[in-house]
Amino acid sequence: MYDLPIRFTYGVIATRSASEGGGTPENLTSLSYPGHQHMGEWFLFLDMNRPESDRIGSLVTQVMDPEEAELFYVPFFSSLSQLVSTSQQGDGSEAAYSDKETQEALVEWLEGQKYWQRSGGRDHVFTAADPKSLLHVWIR
Repeated sequence: MYDLPIRFTYGVIATRSASEGGGTPENLTSLSYPGHQHMGEWFLFLDMNRPESDRIGSLVTQVMDPEEAELFYVPFFSSLSQLVSTSQQGDGSEAAYSDKETQEALVEWLEGQKYWQRSGGRDHVFTAADPKSLLHVWIR
């Protein structure tokens, strides 16, 4: 699992919270997923972040050495990112948050990573629970 910059994980949740008038908390990692839609992104992220002793029975085996990994999980909240961008454009004004820019920044960051470069990203897994998730970058 990639340790992504917080912008792509808790930062998306914080932006959603702020767009709904909830403000931005000081400790982003204390945030919980803001709703029930597309929770698969959140549950996989939580599972992969639990201590190994708490992961007994998990369907996913996590390795700490990337050389041993068969797949790389990219924990970007793609569906929530799309919702945040959409929710901020209701009045026709330019959104403070752009899903497109966030997706492009994520891919740019990934393209700089050794294991992405090794396979061109073919062994990387994203959770995209909505058909429009990752729409801006999935065909490159």
